[in-house]
Order: sequence, then structure tokens, then C-alpha cells
Amino acid sequence: MLTWYRQQGAGYQTRMNAVLSEVRGRGLWIAFELVDDTGAPDAPRAARISKLLRESCVVMGGGGYSGNVLKIAPPLVIDENDLKEGLHKIVEAMRAG
Repeated sequence: MLTWYRQQGAGYQTRMNAVLSEVRGRGLWIAFELVDDTGAPDAPRAARISKLLRESCVVMGGGGYSGNVLKIAPPLVIDENDLKEGLHKIVEAMRAG
């Protein structure tokens, strides 16, 4: 499942490249770095996305020197359906954010 998760993350980065400068992580710990159209850190967008995700019951931590990084660490025992649902909610929040 970890291989699937990483492949999905890479695919989402390709589809969301307008707002993501990088997706990185180890294991299930994944960080999304958000930027604006000029490539500058986009902390306001990160805050909006984080709020949308909390409203969808997906908890992501913030971080980065500029406050433009969203981090997620799902439990190691997460099942594939919950993982897919969470990734879908992340993508939808990034599109709306």
C-alpha cells in the first residue's frame, strides 16, 4: 500500500502543479509545499486549505519557514479506502483553496 500511496502522491503533484512546488516525505509522512503563481511561498492558501480539510475531517499540520507547508501523517494501519478518500479530499481542498 505504501508504494501505491507514493505513486498517487506523485500523480497528484503532476495534476496540482499550479499550487504545489514539492511533495516530499518518508513512509506515510507527506508534506505539500504550496506556492503562488510567481513561485513565492503561499501561506494564506495553505491556511485556507487547512481550514477546508478540517471541515472535511482531515487533519493536516502546518509548517515550513514561511508557513506554506501542509503535513499529513495518517496512521500506519489506515486502510486503502480511507487513504483514497483522504487523498481525494486533499485534492479537492487544494483546487478550492
